[in-house]
Amino acid sequence: MPRASRRRAVVASVALAGAGLLSACSSGGGTASPSHTATTVPRRSRAQAPACHAAQLRASLQMPDAGAGQRYVTVVLADTGGLCQIGGYVGLQLLGAGGVPIPTLVSRNAGPLVSVTLQPGEKASAPLHWAGIPLSDEAQSGPCEPQPTQVQITPPGQNQSVTVAWTLDPVCGHGRIDVPPLVGGVRTP
Repeated sequence: MPRASRRRAVVASVALAGAGLLSACSSGGGTASPSHTATTVPRRSRAQAPACHAAQLRASLQMPDAGAGQRYVTVVLADTGGLCQIGGYVGLQLLGAGGVPIPTLVSRNAGPLVSVTLQPGEKASAPLHWAGIPLSDEAQSGPCEPQPTQVQITPPGQNQSVTVAWTLDPVCGHGRIDVPPLVGGVRTP
């Protein structure tokens, strides 16, 4: 085979090999860590799902629990709109009588950040934790901090919130609430 023909053959085989690699990469070949989703949604749909907005989420506080001066509740966000993605940490603001903001200090617990794809009716959640007994520099008789009547819950990456009733104890520790990242489904504290 003449030298020019051999060179064209080599170039053609390299081009074919490269095209095969590109095809494998674009079709999902190779290893990637799986994303945590509430349901199985085709890869293309997950990639195109927009962020979940407060207007399409219904928030609730579920499974309150208490023990040894500790308080727990799970914040649950349910999708009431279309397919969307959510992941990361919720924002919180406690509100007192008349909707007045009261001390709230969100402390983010370390944990894996996952993107959760929700379809209508599916949920993402995060268990919340706070102290139920006052610190030494808080009131020792009566409530340690003002009694919340509501809490504003802001989805990750959004600036609009969903407000729900707070029927639980005051948040001692100057309003500190420990919050892990959201996960798919409803997890208990």
